[in-house]
Amino acid sequence: MEILFRLTQAMSVFVVIAYIYCKSPLFRSLTADAITARDRIYLYLVFSSLSILGTFLGVPVQDAIANTRAIGPVLAGIIGGPLLGTAVGFTGGLHRYSLGGFTALSCGLSTTVEGTIGGIVHLYLYRKNRSEQSFDPKVAFITAFCAEIVQMAIILLVSRPYANAVALVQVIAVPMILSNAVGAALFMSIIRDQKNMVDRIAAISSAKAFKIA
Repeated sequence: MEILFRLTQAMSVFVVIAYIYCKSPLFRSLTADAITARDRIYLYLVFSSLSILGTFLGVPVQDAIANTRAIGPVLAGIIGGPLLGTAVGFTGGLHRYSLGGFTALSCGLSTTVEGTIGGIVHLYLYRKNRSEQSFDPKVAFITAFCAEIVQMAIILLVSRPYANAVALVQVIAVPMILSNAVGAALFMSIIRDQKNMVDRIAAISSAKAFKIA
């Protein structure tokens, strides 16, 4: 319970960051009809920073770190596709790997995979002509939930000694799965609400301009 509480505190920081991000000029990249190459660079920097911050705000547990690192890569993948999600995941994973510990490799690898999973969801929605659901908090929740389950599996498959990996997963699985899934959903909810507001304002302005014309 203590780990879940501390990860919830870290998640609340992400919610504040989401609000600030939506009020900044960088948010304009998500209000356009298409994301440009420059926009992807901005998104890469924002979500990579979130991923690294998730590690810094993590909780040391048994020579590992319980964290909210997955929120950045998962959201980057859902919003920007596999390339962006994987790039953000690799960056966050490389940072985690540099910190060491017996889960360094597995966590670095799993963070990259989580970004790719977000990107796969983006492709699925795009090919099903449901790209508007990329900003659905439910999609973010389910994707992050599944991505964290995959991370736990990678920790068990890669980290050694195996007994230590099992003991770690038993402690961190539930807190990390819940905090990352809820955090991703809340972050996406704030983005979606702000995006809808901008779209409504644009539609009203266009209607007024049309009447004047």
